[in-house]
Amino acid sequence: MKKSNVQSRIAVASFVAAIAFSIAGFIVPPLGDLTEANLYLVAQFLLVTTSLFGVSAIVTRSLISKFNKGEDDGEDEKLGRFSD
Repeated sequence: MKKSNVQSRIAVASFVAAIAFSIAGFIVPPLGDLTEANLYLVAQFLLVTTSLFGVSAIVTRSLISKFNKGEDDGEDEKLGRFSD
């Protein structure tokens, strides 16, 4: 699997887990009472989701803008990226 595919799957799974835990917090007794642990867990899952989606979006946007402008600072060759 590609790295971006794995990142997307983890991010989606993390988002689904956050939604599931937030719904479970309302369903479990006492009804409608969210504990601090539940809120912390949901926040951590959402943080993972935004981190994974955000990092890939920033990198993709940066590479596209560099490619469209025709900029080449030679950094890609130094790091071994985009080489044949």
